[in-house]
Amino acid sequence: MTENHGYDTPEQGTLNWNVPLNENFEQLDIDVEIRDQEGQLDTYQPKEGAKFFALDTGHVFVGDGESWTRASLSTLSVDDSFRLPTLETDPSDPAVGELWFRGDLGELRVQTDGGPQALTRAATDDEEEPSESDATFDVIEPFDDDSWADTFGEVWDYGVGGNTEIRDIDGRSGNQLQMRVPGGENRGVYTVHNHANRAGDAPTKCYHQFFMRFRPGFYDNLDDDGKLPGFAGRDGTDEGAGGEPADGTGWSTRMGWDDPWDHDGSDIPLDWYVYHMDASGSYGDHEFITLLEEGRWYRIEQYIDLGTPDTRDGVLRCWVDGELEYDRTNFRFRESGGNDVQWSWWDFYHGGGNTPSGDIYVQFDDLKIKRGGMP
Repeated sequence: MTENHGYDTPEQGTLNWNVPLNENFEQLDIDVEIRDQEGQLDTYQPKEGAKFFALDTGHVFVGDGESWTRASLSTLSVDDSFRLPTLETDPSDPAVGELWFRGDLGELRVQTDGGPQALTRAATDDEEEPSESDATFDVIEPFDDDSWADTFGEVWDYGVGGNTEIRDIDGRSGNQLQMRVPGGENRGVYTVHNHANRAGDAPTKCYHQFFMRFRPGFYDNLDDDGKLPGFAGRDGTDEGAGGEPADGTGWSTRMGWDDPWDHDGSDIPLDWYVYHMDASGSYGDHEFITLLEEGRWYRIEQYIDLGTPDTRDGVLRCWVDGELEYDRTNFRFRESGGNDVQWSWWDFYHGGGNTPSGDIYVQFDDLKIKRGGMP
């Protein structure tokens, strides 16, 4: 006991030494936080100034001598606060409800039944809102219901309905789109938003923004790389996909993932899968972007500028949660004019030769498309 905490340590030989010690214990009953399940609150005496922390709900209660009153965190003093562990990786086996702060990501995380989940908050009135408005975009698809398929459904429409589901997924408000590749199969979903048909003309520049999440368990069933949404120009030709090189007419720049075991970990290596005129093989090139965790929502932004025909000035970019993770400006996509950005190619499938050992799922929310450049 130290004097600066108001406790009294009797000196050796002091008469009635038990009096100050009993007073110390009375004070400790107030100064030391009580921790228990919230349902046990009434089993503790609400001494004036005592604090009760509910382990199951995180609620804090303060005693006034007669009853417990729930306190808002904003009214608690520094002495009443508690500190969460700061980690650079998620705990190996956290309990459901356990909280920690990821210092490398700058986010608060909680363990759920489906795995670690980042806790998000709504912006306050005095915080700056995103600069773009919905009016900036040419296509807005919230994936609220099955009408999302009307945004696509041209050229190809494989797996829509059978391998897709609209559902309410943790971490986002409202409904989201879940897409599946069944175990033992390669194909899940591929469908197209045709800009040339919808807008009367195909742009040479295009921008996508959407939220994406690999459902927990994704990594465990992988046996190959795979493909995700992106852009393409393949009108009247088989070039630019499926092992047909981009020889000057057809091209594609879909996102995907590389084999995770080639990147020394269990995170998912997000990449661009690009069919361009200078690709190293007939199946295009994989261009690494960054590593993503399964079970976490990310805001993905994709941008393409086809550049000048037969010139190495094509641009391809990707942002993840607002950070520019990929920026290349020397692609040669096509030999002459035509086959502009005709499609927003919305697909999900696994590998070429190998198939997943079980069903794999990717989830999407709030797609926005801007034709002709950045929003």
